[in-house]
Amino acid sequence: MTDQQKSERPRYFRKSDLAFILFLLGMVGLVIMLGHRDHDETERVEGVRATATKFAAWLEAGQQLRDGDQLLDPVACSRGPRQTKPAVEAGEAVSSKATGYNWHDCLQALRAPGQEMAGVVNPLDPSALPFAGKCDRNSLPSMGAIIVEKGLAGISGTTQVIAYAPITDHDSLHDEVLLRLSVCGRGFMTLSVAELKF
Repeated sequence: MTDQQKSERPRYFRKSDLAFILFLLGMVGLVIMLGHRDHDETERVEGVRATATKFAAWLEAGQQLRDGDQLLDPVACSRGPRQTKPAVEAGEAVSSKATGYNWHDCLQALRAPGQEMAGVVNPLDPSALPFAGKCDRNSLPSMGAIIVEKGLAGISGTTQVIAYAPITDHDSLHDEVLLRLSVCGRGFMTLSVAELKF
């Protein structure tokens, strides 16, 4: 075979083939990496859901004690006598036990060392708070948080309906409160956990 015949033979493996194979390997690696990340995030969100379920069980057990006017541990989640309006207007200083506790008091006490929610963090963003008022696309730290909402009774025609809104720090725990717990999952999808009275 002459040199001219050798040069005229078709080449079965070109530089473009190598580039395509490298591109294909890169895409396979990217798919594997994204799949691993999605699986990891899904497991972390399921961990938050398990924590929220445990929190819901604690709230339900606490409701039974609150119904009997017993003190909870922590005490800040118990009922307390309300501060009267004349005392507020007179500017009298009273302790938190005299005014009754609010959601902020209870949540802070629950997150103290040795309590039910101690050490709970937002697994998708450890720098963010583990609780949020709503699953909000405009608030990235809400993804991965436990969402706590307060039920408000209303009337629609002849039917009583419950509308939910984010619970605020100042919401009183003196009276029975209807709560809805959920988790703000990946893609800001709200994952329902429980509806309960506290």
